[in-house]
Amino acid sequence: MSAALTLAPSPIMWPGDGPRLTAERLDGLLAWASKLGASDIRLETGKRIILQVHGRVLKVSTRRLTEYEAEMAVNRLTNQDDGVAWLRTARPLDVAYEPGLLEGYGRARYRINAKGTLFKGQGGVAVIARTLPTTPRPLATQNVEDG
Repeated sequence: MSAALTLAPSPIMWPGDGPRLTAERLDGLLAWASKLGASDIRLETGKRIILQVHGRVLKVSTRRLTEYEAEMAVNRLTNQDDGVAWLRTARPLDVAYEPGLLEGYGRARYRINAKGTLFKGQGGVAVIARTLPTTPRPLATQNVEDG
């Protein structure tokens, strides 16, 4: 979570904001964020959900994530029951997450970076889900030389 990023006033809010974040609702958040064109989805203990959409950093929830919700997100997105325990040893996690077909969106893949943080002097967690393309860009658009 870079301190250099400037948060823009958010013209949009996640329609699922309010109730406790569950594993199913987390996949719904990812699908919704992907539809918006978000490149990053950020979840952190004690903070609001943040998306980066076309270079703009937006807070899209009114409520801050609880310790339980943030830890559930780590375990879900890293496909590990002990993901949080791993982070507590000061080691980050860098994995891929593919929830399968997301309702109304289709197939999606994410690169997950998770690390331990401090929240009110206690251990917390932070996760960034980066959207990965499901199909490669055409070679002609990648500025690759012939040959």
